[in-house]
Amino acid sequence: ENLPTQLRSAKKPLELLAKLSIDTRMPIKELSLLFVRDLPGLSKIIVGCETKDQLIDNLTLIEKPPLKEETIREIYTLFSNIPIEIIDPRMWN
Repeated sequence: ENLPTQLRSAKKPLELLAKLSIDTRMPIKELSLLFVRDLPGLSKIIVGCETKDQLIDNLTLIEKPPLKEETIREIYTLFSNIPIEIIDPRMWN
């Protein structure tokens, strides 16, 4: 709701992600982390945290089973054409 001007183009993808979260009954954080964790060719993930509770939460999420294939396909379908200006934080200025 309060996107900075330079990220207004992210509104629709964020709405789609929120809907997918509801449809799958998974928090956005869980969907995102599990999707990235299981990308082919990925061997490590660096996830920041500010508190011990966040660290514990991240470690708990990383141990969850893989996403369902249908969820993975849906993510690829919904987000395959996201502009680089939304994906790359270096371009958010």
